[in-house]
Amino acid sequence: MFNVNLLGSDTGRLILVDKKGNGVAGVQLPVFAKANLPLVTTVPTGGTSGDLVKIDCPSIGPIQTGDYVKIGGHDVTVLAAARGSLVVLNDYSTPGLTEIEISVGGVVTKKEFRNITLKLSADKLNLIKGESTVVHLVVAGLEKLKAPAVMTIDASGVVSMAGGNSQTITIDPSAVATDGTYTTAEALVANSAGTFGVKVTVTADDKK
Repeated sequence: MFNVNLLGSDTGRLILVDKKGNGVAGVQLPVFAKANLPLVTTVPTGGTSGDLVKIDCPSIGPIQTGDYVKIGGHDVTVLAAARGSLVVLNDYSTPGLTEIEISVGGVVTKKEFRNITLKLSADKLNLIKGESTVVHLVVAGLEKLKAPAVMTIDASGVVSMAGGNSQTITIDPSAVATDGTYTTAEALVANSAGTFGVKVTVTADDKK
């Protein structure tokens, strides 16, 4: 590893010379302004299985040979690589505290990572007008919370949810079971015949 000071007019061509100063080999290198590139890798303290995770890192753009991201020792898919960041799909399905490992340009960074999973089920999916149903939600991976987690619930389709179709619920650490799960349920009533959808998002920031 070495450092070199570049002028604004430099092209980024690295040349190997012999003792007489004659060029014997060379390679074209991409040159970027240092100030525009993160010097360290930073990642969220947690994420939900099935969602995207954005990682700020000293990436120059395209994925290079040897670059990877792992959650819980499991290789996850890198969906996009831009200058200064990666976006990966968290397809690791085991809930709880684990580790995220990022290798970019030969530099490996390891951080604690909370992997959250969601399980949703409903007593009935197709409703007639005036009919009600209950949606059951189980959030796993919340053991040893350092701060309350936040859960948002958004119902769509032919239903109305008690308390409003968009709700935010604070999950206090004291409400989490010893196995790291939090369980709740929401009642829905159909405004007309048809189907419905429920989207749930949970975030937990262990840095607080």
